[in-house]
Amino acid sequence: MNTKKTKPANEPFPINVKMIRNKSLELIVTEDYEQMSRLAFEQILSEIRQNPELLISIATGSTPTRTYELLAEKYKSDSQSLEKFRMIGLDEWGGVPHDDPCT
Repeated sequence: MNTKKTKPANEPFPINVKMIRNKSLELIVTEDYEQMSRLAFEQILSEIRQNPELLISIATGSTPTRTYELLAEKYKSDSQSLEKFRMIGLDEWGGVPHDDPCT
């Protein structure tokens, strides 16, 4: 297990995370939900910087909610950096209508 130091947005100092890697999977264990959410937010921002027209399929449920809140805050403060970025709900991608009670 490797420890990687990273600096998420709005954090004054690097945080420690545990990383487990194999050929196709990287598992990152954070100290808490906020740290996980900020790290996911930073990873998404990094991808957007490399590809401003990025389209990602987002998960539903409560786990990614804080990450989405951070993206919304970023959009409110700097909409231009996210203007071409697109998200589609995982259920929508699978053909389930947005207003379906099963989503």
